[in-house]
Amino acid sequence: GFGFTFTLSPTPDRPGAESAQYLGLLNERNDGNLTNHVFAVEFDTVQGFKDVSDRSGNHIGLNFNNLASDVQEPVVYYDNDESDRKEDFLLQSGDPIQALLDYDGPTQTLNLTVYPARLKSRPVKPLISRPSPKVVRDRARRNVRGFHGSHGERPVQCSLRDGLEFLKRRRSSSSGCRTAQPLGASSSAS
Repeated sequence: GFGFTFTLSPTPDRPGAESAQYLGLLNERNDGNLTNHVFAVEFDTVQGFKDVSDRSGNHIGLNFNNLASDVQEPVVYYDNDESDRKEDFLLQSGDPIQALLDYDGPTQTLNLTVYPARLKSRPVKPLISRPSPKVVRDRARRNVRGFHGSHGERPVQCSLRDGLEFLKRRRSSSSGCRTAQPLGASSSAS
């Protein structure tokens, strides 16, 4: 398949969205339109769409209002040993994965960590870590969280097996530590 996205969007449905390379998220006419108010973490499994920017068919990208990723990286995780060694794995392997998206509001830094669920602990170093002030712009318009995806020759099989959790981290004024508070989240079958 082409892949899927975890999306923050102003509406639960994407009117006019097309399948295939548009991942059920956008279409040829609105791809790149700033009024989309869409942020997506793209889990891409096919190389081909916009070949210049799509370096690998096994990558993860951060997309703002379009399908050309602002940043993309091959699917790897960093081993927690002292070597800082990269270990690659395939999204299409069928093995469960963990994907963690952390956003630090004060520094406007987005961290994305992806790794096989079989690992005993979360890698210390994220796959993607970068300033992303775009995430906070129009955040009031991006209040719907969900998944979009499409397939080409092979179906996309995306299962949410262990749950989806949204946490809001707060700094403690005395210790500098953070506490996590669940944000309201619901799931619906369609």
